[in-house]
Amino acid sequence: MSDAMAFHRNALQLLMNATQIKICGVANANDARACVELGADMIGFNFYPPSPRYIEPTIARGIVDALPARTSAVAVFVDADSAEIRKVAKTAGVRCVQLHGHTTPESCNELAREFRVIRALSTDTQFEPEHTAAFAECDVLIDAYHPELRGGTGQTCDWSAARAAMPASRCVPPTCSIWWTTRAACSGSRTASSVRHA
Repeated sequence: MSDAMAFHRNALQLLMNATQIKICGVANANDARACVELGADMIGFNFYPPSPRYIEPTIARGIVDALPARTSAVAVFVDADSAEIRKVAKTAGVRCVQLHGHTTPESCNELAREFRVIRALSTDTQFEPEHTAAFAECDVLIDAYHPELRGGTGQTCDWSAARAAMPASRCVPPTCSIWWTTRAACSGSRTASSVRHA
């Protein structure tokens, strides 16, 4: 194991009791194995075709089936309808879905009867923390706003917006969501900063 991998694994292990780690944008088995070695609780697979990290559901299935029981697979969608979400999740073997875009509270709460639903809300100019209360059956993830990129950007979130949303949404363990790149999972300083604010 490289020094960088060992550093990240040790840093993440120190934080495991208080924070769940989700690494998104995983597109191949080698990256998934590295995430598992780093101690990730959740691994996100991007099923938004325009994304550079998009993965075919059948390829994701092979990776999901090889994950240890302690690591959950998360299917990431942008503006997908319920039928597509069900179809892709079944093909990929995923029981947790993360929904970006304009998915309504009604659709999210309906899907929550079948899946763990993480509703991602962007901190754009229209974001109101109290709007998170509409997603009563879902976990809420506050996502950084980007004018062009969708389905997770890997950018730092507006932490004040995330804190303001906490009283209005379902209480879940804090999650540090990290965007996986081909260079490394993330920088040590960025991970530490994310966890301090989570």
